[in-house]
Parts: sequence; C-alpha cells; structure tokens
Amino acid sequence: MPNVGDHVQGGVLFYSATTFGWVAAEKDLNPAYWGCYQTAIDGTSTALRWGSSNTDIIVSGCTGNTMIAATLCSNYSYSGYTDWFLPSKDELNEMYLAKDIIGGFDMTDNYWSSSQYNDQCAYIQYFLTGTQSELGGKDQLYRVRPIRIYT
Repeated sequence: MPNVGDHVQGGVLFYSATTFGWVAAEKDLNPAYWGCYQTAIDGTSTALRWGSSNTDIIVSGCTGNTMIAATLCSNYSYSGYTDWFLPSKDELNEMYLAKDIIGGFDMTDNYWSSSQYNDQCAYIQYFLTGTQSELGGKDQLYRVRPIRIYT
C-alpha cells in the first residue's frame, strides 16, 4: 500500500486502512447543487464507506438534473478511473483532516457531502474551520470534490 500523500490512481491518497484507502481528486469540480430540493432521498448515511452507495442512491433517485454534485462525481473520469463518488459526511471530514496533504481546496467555502439531512438540506463542511452542518440547502451552490476507493 502506498503512503498517505502519494499520488496514486488518479489522485492523492488521503486515508489508508489495512485493506483499502481513499483517493481524492486533485482539484474541485464545478460548484453544484445537491439536487432534489424538497424531495427526500431515502437511504443515505453519514458513515465511513457509504459515499459510493450514497452517490448511487442520489443519482438514481434524483433524476432529471445532471448538474448536481453526485452526478458530477459519478460521471467524473480522470487518469482512466471512472469510479469516483461524492464523499459521505464522515468521509468528507477525513478529507478535511488531510486537506494540507490533498491540497487545492477553497478554504473560504463549503463542500458537499453525499449525506442527506432532510428533504431540504444535506450535510456540508466549511473548510476554513472544519465545521460540519446539516443546514446545507440542497438548492445552494457549494464546492464538489470527488473521491474513490483505493484497493
């Protein structure tokens, strides 16, 4: 397994466990809406290892708009890798903790997670302070940084 901070499989390894790791894209995608404002998307979780499932749930449940954060991540392709996803709330926090290793974040803005709070809001993280909030209005534009699993 490479070391945290190494450039591998299309991004920067920012988390490493015994059997897997997470790789973050080296740059943000365009700011986007979370999508499905005033529509509950059932089944998302805030937990580690849920970002990929959350992204699939959002993409399949929030149809009709390809310019939402989860779809942008799901459609992202870089360096031959096409299995990118929008991180869960807890995965996003791991990215924040490794922000200096990953680099390229806008420290004055919020980033989307794939974890829904309710029909109007989803979890975001402010990268200047690390504060996470459930009050990210799904109809607001926030930053998007895809990740993928390294195995």
